[in-house]
Amino acid sequence: MKMKHFKMPGAACMVKSIELASEKKPYVIGKPNPEIIEIACKNFGLKKEECLMVGDSLTTDVMLGKNAGIDTFVVLSGLTTEEQLKEESTKTDGILPNYYWDRLEA
Repeated sequence: MKMKHFKMPGAACMVKSIELASEKKPYVIGKPNPEIIEIACKNFGLKKEECLMVGDSLTTDVMLGKNAGIDTFVVLSGLTTEEQLKEESTKTDGILPNYYWDRLEA
């Protein structure tokens, strides 16, 4: 079955609308804020060396791992393409995962 690819607004759109309606500044714990990794490590008794952030986005998933000081793995079957990964590798401040693969299945 061929999947349709389309873009959807992220959670930031919803957060911003609530912020505007409530006139309150939110405290965001979502990606790429590393606090969620700190909480997970504490709650599950994990060391950061035992963790791996897996995702399909350089700017949220990989950045979260980098911010938290854990290894990262990006799958090129979602948001990030091989071309984007190559482009990031040419930048001095590029967001690069420790590992990557082009698909989830073997």
